[in-house]
Amino acid sequence: MSYTIYATQACIVRIIPQGEASFDVVFFTADFGKITARAQSARELRSTMRMFLVRYGFVTINLVRGKNVWRLTGIAGFSEHAPDPSYLTQTPFPKITRLIEQLVTNESDQQELFSYLYTYACFVRSLTDTTCLEGSEIIAVIHILTMLGYWNHSEEFLLNETSCKTIVEQKKELIKKINESLDVSQMNF
Repeated sequence: MSYTIYATQACIVRIIPQGEASFDVVFFTADFGKITARAQSARELRSTMRMFLVRYGFVTINLVRGKNVWRLTGIAGFSEHAPDPSYLTQTPFPKITRLIEQLVTNESDQQELFSYLYTYACFVRSLTDTTCLEGSEIIAVIHILTMLGYWNHSEEFLLNETSCKTIVEQKKELIKKINESLDVSQMNF
């Protein structure tokens, strides 16, 4: 019996230990949206996948679709220029991935959203002024809500240091609008 191997780019959103040696890994992928894949024996010392399975890491993955679950068959680094996952944990990036994980519920092509997530991670890494982080989070949430159909007109909020600094002045009104948009989604955040 032959299986089709799917290759796609992904961000590791969550890693859940399973049994003694495996992981269930929640990926946000460019081609399939949010998926969970079993990384069989990835916790063993001899595993070649283990070094790439880092939360918030950007990777290229190979998958096989099983009867009820995706199976991870290969994983490699996304790019030598990909943001360092350990640095991303100290930024709003975990909140952004959590939002995407909750809003994207089914498997679907998410090229634009994945591209934006990668662009956001690179932008956060390149910031010279850490006071821009709060503004960047607001802008990212607005763009994500726009791409998923919960917000209109995000083009006025550009992802750059100047916008990130000035958007903090509108923080209260924007957070109110963001919360209204999230209420429409009827999800608990």
